[in-house]
Amino acid sequence: MARVKFGGLVSEISGSVGGSTFQKSIYGNVLRNKPNPVIRRTPGQINIRYLLRQLHAAWRALTADERTQWNRFLNFSGQTIRRDSGILLTGHDLFIKYNLAKLIIGDSILTVPTYTPMPEVPTHEGTIGRDVAAMGWALNDTYDDDALFFMLKLSSPRLASRRYCPTGLRWINCPIDGTSAIALYPYYPNVFGFVPPAGVYLHYSLQWFSRTAPVMNAPQVGSVLVESY
Repeated sequence: MARVKFGGLVSEISGSVGGSTFQKSIYGNVLRNKPNPVIRRTPGQINIRYLLRQLHAAWRALTADERTQWNRFLNFSGQTIRRDSGILLTGHDLFIKYNLAKLIIGDSILTVPTYTPMPEVPTHEGTIGRDVAAMGWALNDTYDDDALFFMLKLSSPRLASRRYCPTGLRWINCPIDGTSAIALYPYYPNVFGFVPPAGVYLHYSLQWFSRTAPVMNAPQVGSVLVESY
């Protein structure tokens, strides 16, 4: 591993070149040997790879005009890559990113984007209610299932520190209970094996998606208190 210092012409480098990788660490900017990828074969990883194969096949099946619509949609939505807000996604990347979320929740692939803005997203309460056989996260606004869907990740119970940490978040495949709450029972116990006790905090990442257009909000992250009903 070698430390890298930048000058006036180059202020930042990231990514891999050949067998070397530039990255930031607690020691500053470093150049290190490119790590060999770890091949994981968990059921979740196998499922995601299967869905990605479906999506790449679906992209290849689009007509030239349909692909053009996905590329042009970025001029409407302005969605960028994660590392640089000045670089737009490609139509292919947007197609894969958005439709992967749709397939994960059991929805169908969107082949032709509609030019509609992101629907209004409901806000949520500051606490999660729980009982021996019940657990829910109330919403402050009515949820429109025809307009929105969501991806929720939660952690195991943590101490009463509100400092958010993404480590250990797991996806919770749960529905909306009617139009007013995210139903977390029995879906949270199915993932972690128990209902969290009252008085602990769960860290979360909650992202909302439009059902009719490939637009989404930035993930909402933080910590939420669990309390008894």
